[in-house]
Amino acid sequence: MATTGKYSPYSSAAPFFAKEDLPAGLNELDAARVQSYFLYERMYWNHPETFKIKQRGANTNSIYLPSAKGIVEARNRFLGRDFDILISPNRGTPDQQITTNAAFQKLFRRELFWTKYAAQKRFGLIWGDTIWHITADPAKPEGSRISLHDVHPSRYFPISAANDDSRVIGCHIIDVVKDPRDAKKTVHRRQTYRRMNPDDPLADTAGQISTELALFEFGKWDDRDPENEVKKIQQLTPPTPLDPRITSIPVYHIRNTWDSGTQFGSSSIRGIETVLNAANQAVSDEDLALAFNGLGMYWTDAPPPRDAAGNPTAWPMGPAKMAEVPAGKQVGRLGGIDNLDSSLNHIRFVLESAQQGAGVPDIAAGKVDVTVAESGIALAMQLAPLIAANEELEGAMLGVYDHMLYDLANMWFPVYEAMTETMECEVTSVVDDPMPVDKDKEIERITALKAAGLISAEEARAMVAKLGIKLDSGGMDQIINEEQRKAANADPFANRFQSELDQFSGAVGSGTVKTPASGETGGVNGTGAVTSSAPTKVGTGGGAPPV
Repeated sequence: MATTGKYSPYSSAAPFFAKEDLPAGLNELDAARVQSYFLYERMYWNHPETFKIKQRGANTNSIYLPSAKGIVEARNRFLGRDFDILISPNRGTPDQQITTNAAFQKLFRRELFWTKYAAQKRFGLIWGDTIWHITADPAKPEGSRISLHDVHPSRYFPISAANDDSRVIGCHIIDVVKDPRDAKKTVHRRQTYRRMNPDDPLADTAGQISTELALFEFGKWDDRDPENEVKKIQQLTPPTPLDPRITSIPVYHIRNTWDSGTQFGSSSIRGIETVLNAANQAVSDEDLALAFNGLGMYWTDAPPPRDAAGNPTAWPMGPAKMAEVPAGKQVGRLGGIDNLDSSLNHIRFVLESAQQGAGVPDIAAGKVDVTVAESGIALAMQLAPLIAANEELEGAMLGVYDHMLYDLANMWFPVYEAMTETMECEVTSVVDDPMPVDKDKEIERITALKAAGLISAEEARAMVAKLGIKLDSGGMDQIINEEQRKAANADPFANRFQSELDQFSGAVGSGTVKTPASGETGGVNGTGAVTSSAPTKVGTGGGAPPV
């Protein structure tokens, strides 16, 4: 396991840690991890005390640019878009699939899953880690017993196997609550999940999961290291096995980055902390220069003025004011800077360096070049670094969500909601293509392919459905016919060709082509009518069922 030190995952963040964020009772690595969560969150919210701005002269109003927020939002905009669940049509009966989908949609609406998902996705980029927690209350009415919780990663502490740090066999979830013995003090409340040993008398099956809830002296709860001092003050819930059918620890951890040898991810702001600090320092210095240049700096060889009591006072400098000096004395104004272009270019360079270091192209940050946006190849090349980085994260992210969906369908719904239909179905997570699409142009392309006979109506419907457009069975045909009509009206030759073709083809509108009489062969006969060896239907509409 990585340790704190010169090359720890948190070494670039350590110079900005705040003393008040130092948690009690944690080892060095966990303490640095928890402090980093609070640091990166303050950077996102542009907290004034986060950066180490040096005060220049009388400048006490430092400026802090929301650079970290811009980087996070640019990545978040293209990550895990339009998350949804997919019920495989190859598993379970149609009725079971409908029931399973309804159960998940009801759970997600009740537990505000979509809102929590959006927040978890964003703050996963900020913190570097995302935690979900499943619980159930058998005392609640059926259909509402399962709950989904979003957990701050600073509360999550995994328990590793004795001989393998990468194998998680349990975890602690920590809260700070009032001490029941003294309301003026606080204690740590610890929710623990562990995979039980086969020889544990409470275990019904090998690897069964146990849970317990207890209060500990503040900072004295961590029993993962035998050398730590642990002081339990109250057992709220004794160690209790979960139902044997629940074989997974109900806490799910998503890492923003996958660093070998570490159990946790890293913030998207990691490694650019000093660059952001430099940008804030530069813009603060520039603001100071503007202030001095605007207010002006003056000199005089006269003694300071005095008040009625004869005490020295300051010169009354300011708009619409006149400074009176003794005879033979002078007052002058010092010249200041008259051009800030070099300073602005420096700040722009620093911010662009931070943006590039985070893999965020200009177009993702909102700097849109129309020619790039309208060119599919140019747009893809501009967004390629960001999309590639997000795809790496999405692979791990969707893997964890698939795990959670599987556990809900095969363990939690059957155990707590008495639903066995969900076990017969396969539920997976899906997200939309992050690449921006001009839907109008894409529909034009699809209809052109369909009109040219290069794709079938079913394939065209599927391609349109991927754009987020839901069609009934005739919807695609209506779009295609309308596009073909527009194309024909725009081309007089096509109009004439279609008119002549209609005359030759006979009753095309009825959906049939004239069948040759006995002895005739397909082709064009002497009368100009199109013939074939067998009747063929065209233009009848209908087609495949809706997509």
